[in-house]
Amino acid sequence: MNIQLRAPQAGAQREQLYQVLLRHALRREAEHKAVESALASESRRKDVFLATIAHELRNCMAALGGGLDMLERGAEPGGRTGALAITRRQFTLMEYLLRDMTDAGRIVNGQFTLESRPLVLQELVEAAVAACRPALRELQLGVDLPAAPVRIHGDANRLSQVLTNLLDNAAKFTPPGGHVSVRVRAGDRAELSVSDDGAGIAAHDLQRIFELFGQEQRSRSLSPCGLGIGLAVVRHVVELHAGSVSAQSDGPGRGATFTVTLPLLAAQAAQEPTVAQPLGICLRPAGAPEPASLPL
Repeated sequence: MNIQLRAPQAGAQREQLYQVLLRHALRREAEHKAVESALASESRRKDVFLATIAHELRNCMAALGGGLDMLERGAEPGGRTGALAITRRQFTLMEYLLRDMTDAGRIVNGQFTLESRPLVLQELVEAAVAACRPALRELQLGVDLPAAPVRIHGDANRLSQVLTNLLDNAAKFTPPGGHVSVRVRAGDRAELSVSDDGAGIAAHDLQRIFELFGQEQRSRSLSPCGLGIGLAVVRHVVELHAGSVSAQSDGPGRGATFTVTLPLLAAQAAQEPTVAQPLGICLRPAGAPEPASLPL
């Protein structure tokens, strides 16, 4: 009797063990496929990045070659002035491209550092607005700053890069006569928002625009020249400051608002320069000059 009872029990245990092992094997297979898919996607994004670099460098070289040809042929004074302007513009563009690639390498290798000190956020905003005036000259600009200083602790150069990237991004996607507004508020944290009534962003892209190599990020932050890492760099720099950045939009054609929050100086102890963790390769900060020829 005892033997007859144990046989079904042993069979049930073997079946249970088989089902556990099967589930484990299926889970491992799914994880393996997910990793393979992620690696393939990253490889494609890197290919796009390298192709974009090559395309931009070809644009620069073609324009530089045209300018040099004009100078060699002994163009009239007006022609020489135009040739020199083209040459200078493309030289500046190549500087932007090299800076972009340098920043990308620093982010990939975790070498993106901050040199932090006490700052007044209003002063950074005023300087960024002044620097972006040429890009905003055909737009209606509003700046709303509180009278009391909003004090933060951060890297002035990197935070200025965040502000100019957001302003330049708004300028590129707002038609002439449109509105761009900058607002600073202080509560538990410092809050900076840059709003426009331009192209807007689809709901499913509101998070993806900050992704490295994301096509949505390129469509929103890519200038007619350059590598399109403006919003990726914004996110990286803000997070290094223990802050956050988000995007809101009611959809295409309805404008967009980018909001950055940062710790107030009173709530943040002074820290040594921060070193970023590797995030993977990314794309380019906004603000490069318009290309003279062959736009991307």
